[in-house]
Amino acid sequence: MSRPVRRALVVGCGVNGLRTALELARKNVKVTLKSACHPLHPSVCSVGAGGFWMPFRCPDKRVDNWAIQTLDELLQHVSNKKNSLVELVPAINLKRENTPQNELPPWTKDCRLAFQLLTVDMLEWQNRVHDLRLPSIQTLKDSGYHYMWFFNSPVVDTSKMLSTLLNELKDHKNTIDVDLNKKYASLDEMKFDAIELSCDAIVNCTGMGSKILCGDDDLKGGRGVTLLYDRHNSRYRQDMSNTKDAVITTEEPPWGSEIAPAYAIARGEHYIVGGSYLVDDDCDMVRDEEKARLKCNAKHLLSIEEDEEAIAEWTGFRPVRSTVRVELDRDQTDIDFVHNYGHGGSGWTTFVGTSLEVTRLLRLE
Repeated sequence: MSRPVRRALVVGCGVNGLRTALELARKNVKVTLKSACHPLHPSVCSVGAGGFWMPFRCPDKRVDNWAIQTLDELLQHVSNKKNSLVELVPAINLKRENTPQNELPPWTKDCRLAFQLLTVDMLEWQNRVHDLRLPSIQTLKDSGYHYMWFFNSPVVDTSKMLSTLLNELKDHKNTIDVDLNKKYASLDEMKFDAIELSCDAIVNCTGMGSKILCGDDDLKGGRGVTLLYDRHNSRYRQDMSNTKDAVITTEEPPWGSEIAPAYAIARGEHYIVGGSYLVDDDCDMVRDEEKARLKCNAKHLLSIEEDEEAIAEWTGFRPVRSTVRVELDRDQTDIDFVHNYGHGGSGWTTFVGTSLEVTRLLRLE
Protein backbone atom coordinates (compact mmCIF):
# COMPACT_ATOMS: atom_id res chain seq x y z
CA MET A 1 0.00 0.00 0.00
CA SER A 2 1.21 3.51 -0.81
CA ARG A 3 -0.80 5.56 1.66
CA PRO A 4 1.14 7.15 4.54
CA VAL A 5 0.94 5.51 7.95
CA ARG A 6 -0.63 7.81 10.51
CA ARG A 7 -1.79 5.42 13.24
CA ALA A 8 -0.33 2.08 14.28
CA LEU A 9 -1.20 -0.74 16.64
CA VAL A 10 1.90 -2.40 18.12
CA VAL A 11 1.35 -5.74 19.86
CA GLY A 12 3.91 -7.05 22.36
CA CYS A 13 5.85 -5.39 25.19
CA GLY A 14 9.27 -7.02 25.07
CA VAL A 15 12.19 -4.85 24.07
CA ASN A 16 11.28 -5.12 20.38
CA GLY A 17 7.67 -4.11 20.91
CA LEU A 18 8.52 -1.17 23.16
CA ARG A 19 11.37 0.15 21.03
CA THR A 20 9.36 -0.26 17.81
CA ALA A 21 6.38 1.59 19.28
CA LEU A 22 8.67 4.36 20.48
CA GLU A 23 10.37 4.64 17.07
CA LEU A 24 6.98 5.00 15.38
CA ALA A 25 5.93 7.67 17.88
CA ARG A 26 9.16 9.57 17.28
CA LYS A 27 8.36 9.52 13.56
CA ASN A 28 5.02 11.21 14.23
CA VAL A 29 2.82 8.12 14.06
CA LYS A 30 0.01 7.89 16.60
CA VAL A 31 0.67 4.68 18.51
CA THR A 32 -1.40 2.26 20.54
CA LEU A 33 0.51 -0.55 22.27
CA LYS A 34 -1.23 -3.65 23.55
CA SER A 35 0.25 -6.64 25.35
CA ALA A 36 -0.89 -9.59 27.42
CA CYS A 37 1.35 -8.59 30.34
CA HIS A 38 3.73 -6.01 31.80
CA PRO A 39 7.30 -5.87 30.36
CA LEU A 40 8.73 -6.92 33.74
CA HIS A 41 6.60 -10.06 34.00
CA PRO A 42 8.92 -13.12 34.26
CA SER A 43 7.32 -14.65 31.16
CA VAL A 44 8.77 -11.84 29.03
CA CYS A 45 12.05 -13.12 27.62
CA SER A 46 13.52 -9.62 27.41
CA VAL A 47 13.54 -9.09 31.18
CA GLY A 48 15.31 -12.34 32.01
CA ALA A 49 17.85 -12.24 29.18
CA GLY A 50 21.47 -11.40 29.92
CA GLY A 51 21.37 -8.06 28.08
CA PHE A 52 24.85 -8.70 26.67
CA TRP A 53 25.55 -7.22 23.21
CA MET A 54 26.90 -9.88 20.86
CA PRO A 55 25.17 -11.45 17.84
CA PHE A 56 24.28 -14.96 19.00
CA ARG A 57 22.24 -17.75 17.43
CA CYS A 58 20.52 -15.48 14.92
CA PRO A 59 21.20 -16.82 11.39
CA ASP A 60 20.15 -13.89 9.24
CA LYS A 61 22.33 -11.80 6.93
CA ARG A 62 20.61 -8.61 8.17
CA VAL A 63 21.68 -9.16 11.78
CA ASP A 64 25.12 -7.54 11.55
CA ASN A 65 23.65 -4.25 10.31
CA TRP A 66 20.90 -4.30 12.94
CA ALA A 67 23.49 -5.09 15.62
CA ILE A 68 25.68 -2.12 14.66
CA GLN A 69 22.66 0.22 14.67
CA THR A 70 21.83 -1.06 18.15
CA LEU A 71 25.45 -0.68 19.24
CA ASP A 72 25.32 2.99 18.17
CA GLU A 73 22.42 3.68 20.54
CA LEU A 74 23.75 1.59 23.42
CA LEU A 75 27.09 3.41 23.34
CA GLN A 76 25.20 6.71 23.57
CA HIS A 77 23.67 5.42 26.80
CA VAL A 78 27.14 4.44 28.05
CA SER A 79 28.41 7.97 27.48
CA ASN A 80 25.43 9.45 29.31
CA LYS A 81 26.63 9.60 32.89
CA LYS A 82 23.17 10.62 34.12
CA ASN A 83 21.73 7.12 33.71
CA SER A 84 22.86 3.59 34.48
CA LEU A 85 20.93 1.76 31.77
CA VAL A 86 23.97 0.44 29.92
CA GLU A 87 27.45 -0.44 31.16
CA LEU A 88 30.49 -1.05 28.95
CA VAL A 89 32.07 -4.27 30.20
CA PRO A 90 35.13 -6.20 28.95
CA ALA A 91 33.95 -9.48 27.44
CA ILE A 92 35.85 -12.75 27.07
CA ASN A 93 34.70 -15.65 24.91
CA LEU A 94 36.84 -18.66 25.83
CA LYS A 95 38.15 -20.89 23.02
CA ARG A 96 40.12 -24.11 22.91
CA GLU A 97 41.62 -23.30 19.49
CA ASN A 98 42.56 -20.02 17.86
CA THR A 99 40.02 -18.50 15.43
CA PRO A 100 41.42 -17.72 11.95
CA GLN A 101 40.96 -14.08 10.99
CA ASN A 102 38.89 -15.01 7.93
CA GLU A 103 36.40 -16.87 10.14
CA LEU A 104 35.66 -13.95 12.46
CA PRO A 105 32.15 -12.45 12.12
CA PRO A 106 31.94 -8.99 10.50
CA TRP A 107 30.93 -7.21 13.72
CA THR A 108 34.36 -7.89 15.23
CA LYS A 109 35.84 -5.29 12.86
CA ASP A 110 34.04 -2.39 14.55
CA CYS A 111 36.87 -0.41 16.15
CA ARG A 112 34.66 0.73 19.05
CA LEU A 113 34.66 -2.83 20.38
CA ALA A 114 38.48 -2.95 20.51
CA PHE A 115 38.26 -6.61 19.50
CA GLN A 116 41.37 -8.78 19.97
CA LEU A 117 42.32 -12.42 19.59
CA LEU A 118 44.36 -13.33 22.66
CA THR A 119 46.13 -16.29 24.18
CA VAL A 120 45.67 -16.82 27.90
CA ASP A 121 49.27 -15.72 28.41
CA MET A 122 48.53 -12.45 26.62
CA LEU A 123 45.45 -12.06 28.82
CA GLU A 124 47.58 -12.50 31.94
CA TRP A 125 49.82 -9.66 30.81
CA GLN A 126 46.91 -7.38 29.84
CA ASN A 127 45.09 -8.04 33.07
CA ARG A 128 47.86 -6.33 34.98
CA VAL A 129 46.29 -3.19 33.54
CA HIS A 130 42.60 -4.20 33.27
CA ASP A 131 42.40 -5.70 36.79
CA LEU A 132 39.50 -7.96 35.78
CA ARG A 133 37.88 -10.57 37.94
CA LEU A 134 38.71 -13.76 36.02
CA PRO A 135 39.47 -17.43 36.54
CA SER A 136 43.19 -17.98 37.12
CA ILE A 137 45.35 -18.44 34.05
CA GLN A 138 46.35 -21.90 35.28
CA THR A 139 42.70 -22.89 35.71
CA LEU A 140 41.96 -21.80 32.14
CA LYS A 141 44.92 -23.77 30.80
CA ASP A 142 44.10 -26.85 32.84
CA SER A 143 40.55 -26.70 31.43
CA GLY A 144 41.84 -26.52 27.85
CA TYR A 145 41.07 -22.86 27.16
CA HIS A 146 44.20 -21.45 25.52
CA TYR A 147 42.63 -18.71 23.35
CA MET A 148 39.85 -16.14 23.57
CA TRP A 149 37.98 -13.32 21.94
CA PHE A 150 38.45 -10.15 23.99
CA PHE A 151 36.35 -7.02 23.36
CA ASN A 152 34.36 -4.26 25.05
CA SER A 153 30.63 -4.89 25.00
CA PRO A 154 27.59 -2.94 26.22
CA VAL A 155 25.51 -4.77 28.83
CA VAL A 156 21.95 -3.54 29.30
CA ASP A 157 20.28 -3.47 32.70
CA THR A 158 17.22 -5.12 31.18
CA SER A 159 14.59 -4.29 33.80
CA LYS A 160 15.69 -0.66 33.98
CA MET A 161 15.75 -0.30 30.20
CA LEU A 162 12.32 -1.88 29.75
CA SER A 163 10.88 0.41 32.43
CA THR A 164 12.53 3.44 30.82
CA LEU A 165 11.22 2.57 27.35
CA LEU A 166 7.73 1.96 28.74
CA ASN A 167 7.67 5.26 30.63
CA GLU A 168 8.99 7.19 27.64
CA LEU A 169 6.33 5.63 25.43
CA LYS A 170 3.55 6.43 27.92
CA ASP A 171 4.72 10.05 28.13
CA HIS A 172 5.19 10.58 24.38
CA LYS A 173 2.79 13.04 22.78
CA ASN A 174 2.01 10.57 19.96
CA THR A 175 1.03 7.69 22.24
CA ILE A 176 -2.72 7.12 22.25
CA ASP A 177 -2.88 4.23 24.73
CA VAL A 178 -0.80 1.54 26.43
CA ASP A 179 -2.83 -1.52 27.43
CA LEU A 180 -0.88 -4.27 29.22
CA ASN A 181 -3.83 -6.57 29.77
CA LYS A 182 -4.84 -7.48 26.22
CA LYS A 183 -4.16 -10.95 24.82
CA TYR A 184 -5.08 -11.61 21.20
CA ALA A 185 -6.32 -14.98 20.04
CA SER A 186 -5.76 -14.37 16.31
CA LEU A 187 -4.43 -11.96 13.71
CA ASP A 188 -8.04 -11.29 12.68
CA GLU A 189 -8.77 -10.08 16.19
CA MET A 190 -5.76 -7.76 15.94
CA LYS A 191 -7.05 -6.40 12.63
CA PHE A 192 -10.53 -5.86 14.05
CA ASP A 193 -9.04 -3.89 16.96
CA ALA A 194 -6.83 -1.87 14.60
CA ILE A 195 -9.80 -0.91 12.44
CA GLU A 196 -11.79 0.10 15.54
CA LEU A 197 -8.83 2.29 16.54
CA SER A 198 -8.61 3.83 13.02
CA CYS A 199 -5.11 2.38 12.59
CA ASP A 200 -3.63 1.91 9.14
CA ALA A 201 -0.75 -0.36 10.31
CA ILE A 202 -0.15 -3.23 12.74
CA VAL A 203 3.23 -4.38 14.03
CA ASN A 204 3.32 -7.85 15.57
CA CYS A 205 6.10 -8.13 18.19
CA THR A 206 4.67 -11.02 20.19
CA GLY A 207 7.75 -13.26 20.16
CA MET A 208 6.81 -16.82 21.02
CA GLY A 209 3.15 -15.82 20.92
CA SER A 210 3.45 -15.68 17.14
CA LYS A 211 3.74 -19.46 16.97
CA ILE A 212 -0.02 -19.71 17.57
CA LEU A 213 -1.09 -16.30 16.28
CA CYS A 214 0.63 -16.77 12.92
CA GLY A 215 0.62 -20.56 12.78
CA ASP A 216 4.40 -20.28 12.43
CA ASP A 217 5.82 -23.81 12.53
CA ASP A 218 9.33 -22.40 11.94
CA LEU A 219 9.20 -20.63 15.31
CA LYS A 220 10.51 -22.66 18.25
CA GLY A 221 11.36 -21.88 21.84
CA GLY A 222 15.06 -21.87 22.70
CA ARG A 223 14.86 -22.53 26.42
CA GLY A 224 17.30 -20.67 28.63
CA VAL A 225 17.98 -20.99 32.37
CA THR A 226 19.89 -18.69 34.71
CA LEU A 227 20.75 -18.09 38.34
CA LEU A 228 21.06 -14.58 39.74
CA TYR A 229 23.62 -13.61 42.39
CA ASP A 230 24.06 -10.34 44.26
CA ARG A 231 26.82 -8.49 42.44
CA HIS A 232 27.80 -6.56 45.56
CA ASN A 233 28.14 -9.50 47.96
CA SER A 234 31.61 -9.11 49.44
CA ARG A 235 31.88 -12.85 50.16
CA TYR A 236 32.28 -13.49 46.45
CA ARG A 237 35.47 -11.46 46.38
CA GLN A 238 37.31 -12.74 49.43
CA ASP A 239 39.89 -14.70 47.44
CA MET A 240 40.23 -12.24 44.57
CA SER A 241 42.30 -9.07 44.56
CA ASN A 242 40.91 -7.95 41.17
CA THR A 243 38.07 -5.50 41.39
CA LYS A 244 36.54 -5.03 37.91
CA ASP A 245 33.86 -7.28 36.44
CA ALA A 246 33.92 -8.93 33.03
CA VAL A 247 31.51 -10.93 30.91
CA ILE A 248 32.82 -14.48 30.47
CA THR A 249 31.26 -16.91 28.01
CA THR A 250 32.05 -20.20 26.30
CA GLU A 251 30.23 -22.78 24.20
CA GLU A 252 33.16 -25.17 24.30
CA PRO A 253 33.91 -28.02 26.72
CA PRO A 254 34.50 -28.73 29.48
CA TRP A 255 32.50 -25.80 30.90
CA GLY A 256 30.13 -25.16 27.99
CA SER A 257 28.53 -26.67 24.91
CA GLU A 258 26.18 -25.64 22.11
CA ILE A 259 23.12 -26.66 24.11
CA ALA A 260 24.56 -25.59 27.48
CA PRO A 261 26.59 -22.40 26.97
CA ALA A 262 28.38 -21.29 30.13
CA TYR A 263 28.36 -17.60 30.91
CA ALA A 264 28.58 -15.04 33.68
CA ILE A 265 27.31 -11.53 32.96
CA ALA A 266 27.71 -8.58 35.29
CA ARG A 267 24.41 -6.76 34.76
CA GLY A 268 23.03 -4.02 36.97
CA GLU A 269 22.82 -5.26 40.55
CA HIS A 270 23.34 -8.91 39.64
CA TYR A 271 25.58 -11.55 38.18
CA ILE A 272 23.61 -13.57 35.64
CA VAL A 273 24.97 -17.12 35.45
CA GLY A 274 23.79 -19.43 32.66
CA GLY A 275 22.84 -21.18 30.72
CA SER A 276 21.10 -23.41 28.21
CA TYR A 277 19.86 -23.30 24.62
CA LEU A 278 17.41 -26.17 24.37
CA VAL A 279 15.07 -25.95 21.38
CA ASP A 280 11.54 -27.28 21.90
CA ASP A 281 12.10 -27.98 25.61
CA ASP A 282 9.03 -26.51 27.29
CA CYS A 283 9.95 -27.04 30.96
CA ASP A 284 9.22 -23.75 32.73
CA MET A 285 11.46 -24.28 35.77
CA VAL A 286 15.18 -24.84 36.42
CA ARG A 287 15.73 -28.57 36.85
CA ASP A 288 17.86 -29.79 39.76
CA GLU A 289 20.63 -31.04 37.49
CA GLU A 290 20.63 -27.70 35.65
CA LYS A 291 20.89 -25.79 38.91
CA ALA A 292 23.89 -27.93 39.90
CA ARG A 293 25.55 -27.18 36.54
CA LEU A 294 24.86 -23.45 36.86
CA LYS A 295 26.40 -23.45 40.33
CA CYS A 296 29.48 -25.09 38.83
CA ASN A 297 29.56 -22.31 36.22
CA ALA A 298 29.39 -19.73 39.01
CA LYS A 299 32.35 -21.47 40.68
CA HIS A 300 34.41 -21.69 37.47
CA LEU A 301 33.70 -18.20 36.16
CA LEU A 302 33.21 -16.11 39.31
CA SER A 303 34.73 -18.18 42.13
CA ILE A 304 31.34 -18.25 43.86
CA GLU A 305 31.25 -21.30 46.10
CA GLU A 306 28.67 -23.92 45.22
CA ASP A 307 27.06 -23.74 48.67
CA GLU A 308 26.19 -20.06 48.08
CA GLU A 309 22.48 -19.74 47.34
CA ALA A 310 21.41 -17.71 44.33
CA ILE A 311 18.95 -14.92 45.07
CA ALA A 312 16.72 -15.93 42.14
CA GLU A 313 16.43 -18.26 39.19
CA TRP A 314 14.79 -17.77 35.81
CA THR A 315 13.60 -19.82 32.86
CA GLY A 316 12.68 -18.25 29.52
CA PHE A 317 12.15 -19.10 25.87
CA ARG A 318 14.02 -17.33 23.09
CA PRO A 319 11.98 -17.02 19.87
CA VAL A 320 14.11 -19.08 17.46
CA ARG A 321 13.55 -19.19 13.68
CA SER A 322 15.61 -20.17 10.65
CA THR A 323 15.58 -16.42 9.83
CA VAL A 324 14.30 -13.42 11.77
CA ARG A 325 10.82 -12.42 10.69
CA VAL A 326 10.96 -8.68 10.11
CA GLU A 327 8.84 -8.25 7.02
CA LEU A 328 5.56 -7.06 5.55
CA ASP A 329 2.88 -9.73 5.61
CA ARG A 330 1.85 -9.96 1.95
CA ASP A 331 -1.21 -12.02 2.86
CA GLN A 332 -2.73 -9.04 4.66
CA THR A 333 -4.02 -6.81 1.85
CA ASP A 334 -6.43 -4.56 3.74
CA ILE A 335 -3.90 -3.04 6.18
CA ASP A 336 -0.12 -2.65 6.46
CA PHE A 337 0.91 -5.59 8.65
CA VAL A 338 4.55 -5.95 9.73
CA HIS A 339 5.99 -8.81 11.78
CA ASN A 340 8.99 -8.27 14.06
CA TYR A 341 9.88 -11.46 15.94
CA GLY A 342 12.16 -14.49 15.92
CA HIS A 343 15.42 -12.83 17.04
CA GLY A 344 16.80 -15.96 18.70
CA GLY A 345 19.54 -15.13 21.19
CA SER A 346 20.07 -11.62 19.78
CA GLY A 347 17.03 -9.64 20.91
CA TRP A 348 19.02 -7.12 22.97
CA THR A 349 21.72 -7.02 20.28
CA THR A 350 19.39 -6.07 17.40
CA PHE A 351 16.36 -4.30 18.91
CA VAL A 352 17.18 -0.80 17.69
CA GLY A 353 18.06 -1.99 14.20
CA THR A 354 14.87 -4.03 13.85
CA SER A 355 12.71 -1.10 15.01
CA LEU A 356 14.33 1.05 12.32
CA GLU A 357 13.71 -1.71 9.80
CA VAL A 358 10.01 -1.69 10.70
CA THR A 359 9.78 2.06 10.01
CA ARG A 360 11.54 1.51 6.68
CA LEU A 361 9.03 -1.16 5.72
CA LEU A 362 6.24 1.27 6.59
CA ARG A 363 7.89 3.92 4.37
CA LEU A 364 8.66 6.30 7.21
CA GLU A 365 12.27 6.90 6.20
